[in-house]
Amino acid sequence: MKAKVYLLLLVLPLIAQASINDDGEPTEPRTIKSFRDYRSKIGISHTIGDLTLSEPDIYYTDNGDGTWNAIRLTVQPDETPAEMTAPYLNQATANSIQVCWKTKSTNDGSVVYYGTSPDALNSQWSMVNTQQIVPNYYWHTAQLTGLAPNTVYYYQVASGGQLSPVCHFRTLPSADSREPFRILMIGDHQRNERSDYEWLLRMAKRTLDSKYGEAPLEDHIRLLMNVGDQVDSGSVRQYEFTHLYKSREVMSHVPIMTCVSNNAPYTDPQL
Repeated sequence: MKAKVYLLLLVLPLIAQASINDDGEPTEPRTIKSFRDYRSKIGISHTIGDLTLSEPDIYYTDNGDGTWNAIRLTVQPDETPAEMTAPYLNQATANSIQVCWKTKSTNDGSVVYYGTSPDALNSQWSMVNTQQIVPNYYWHTAQLTGLAPNTVYYYQVASGGQLSPVCHFRTLPSADSREPFRILMIGDHQRNERSDYEWLLRMAKRTLDSKYGEAPLEDHIRLLMNVGDQVDSGSVRQYEFTHLYKSREVMSHVPIMTCVSNNAPYTDPQL
């Protein structure tokens, strides 16, 4: 018997949102009386009414009459090219996974350290392909193989003396597994003027917690399927500050599969 595959597809609510917990939240969808947009930058907090906000999300205040006000907070990225980005996972199987990251220089000798304990990254993968996309933009790809199915691995990437944080991923279950296989479908985060993608990711986390119990997002889903329009001009700068930045909360823990849309190669036919 094959594993059951579940798709969780979210759309951004403008009128109402269903409740997601048992802590006094309404059991019916909220009736939204008004919403306001706020903008911020990384590390800056804002006090709005009784709320102190610093993370991109949609927040709600109770009017006491059965209606709610929605507050949408956008946090804009600091568009300074990173010396090294966080790892980005894709092409996962039961026995392998692809680990990618970007650096500003070639950083020969890049390597991935990994193991089944965060305190014992005893294995290393030095077969890293490095491709220069444009000046000061190098994409590193390591295809880790020989992994055990349905196993949590901890890993850290190194380039030019720089180290990423220790991250983790879970390999996919074997083909005969009966475990549920949940795929989160999300996308269209091509603009930086709003934090749509972060809002949706956090809504997905709350929805999954309400259905399956509170846990990290990567314990609920096996794959994030991005349905397109990650960027709107197809430049590598947008890939770093729109796609990678907005995926930062999940890309080092959950493999991402991307559909290429018309906007992806907009200014670069070679893409």
